Amino acid sequence: MGKRKHPASTKSKTSKHEEPTPKAKKRKVQSKPMHNQGRSLFFRLPQEIRDMIYKEIFIFPETVHIAWVGGRKYKFRSFLCKLPMEAQLEYDRVHPLPCICSKDHFACSPRAHSRTFSVKSTRTPAETRKLRAMSMLQSCKRIYTETIEMLYTQNNFYISNPRTALELPKYMPQSRLSLFRHLAVESPPWGDLMASRIIERWKEVVDALRMFNGLQTLWILLRPAFGLNVEIQDLMGRIDEGALAVRPRITTDAFIKMAPAQGSKREICPRHPDKTHAHARFLNTV
Repeated sequence: MGKRKHPASTKSKTSKHEEPTPKAKKRKVQSKPMHNQGRSLFFRLPQEIRDMIYKEIFIFPETVHIAWVGGRKYKFRSFLCKLPMEAQLEYDRVHPLPCICSKDHFACSPRAHSRTFSVKSTRTPAETRKLRAMSMLQSCKRIYTETIEMLYTQNNFYISNPRTALELPKYMPQSRLSLFRHLAVESPPWGDLMASRIIERWKEVVDALRMFNGLQTLWILLRPAFGLNVEIQDLMGRIDEGALAVRPRITTDAFIKMAPAQGSKREICPRHPDKTHAHARFLNTV
């Protein structure tokens, strides 16, 4: 008699080519326990006292520059203005007119190198140590909730690179854009060789400014190449069509300075007319 065949085993044999299923990685357990915010001595202070502390940290007398850097770690960076106090407050509560005695904010932001407009995308250790506002925002969700509105509503912001205005709405929710109250923006330098591209790009910037629908003051610094009327009209046309939240204050500053035909003339500063006239009298005497 032939040998009886045993039924096939129900256990599946692992193929030599099959890899064992990897074990799920265990989640790392935080070594330090999370503490209840109500136990914090800081939050035992009255709200009025906390607000006084917040104002010392999050409200700056200087204008805050915002720059698009497009780096892997940071997309934007911010810097405090380095111009003299009277020149940098484009929108203070005492003088409603902008100061144009000094319009060059190039040195306010650290550049990648001396011959570029691009801002450095990484911070130096010294710059990191000065970020008291950002460090406090990241320290606690409750602090973030209590201070984020103050940060945007009670500071003056300046955008020198128009691309920054285009990129901000891509990374910032509308609820944050609506908190901006005081903003200054420069137009791109206008020139005949790239007029159509610049004007179209400027239209996109103006459209992006419409999303800052909580603005109380908006200062736009136009950068025509030579200061000609046709250049200014092209830039102004896009602003008039933009239907912005607030009527902007306009200042023009030619990108290329032309020597005046008769004598030395200088644009009069709306805030410091006497200072401008004194400077003009000095030029006429030298």
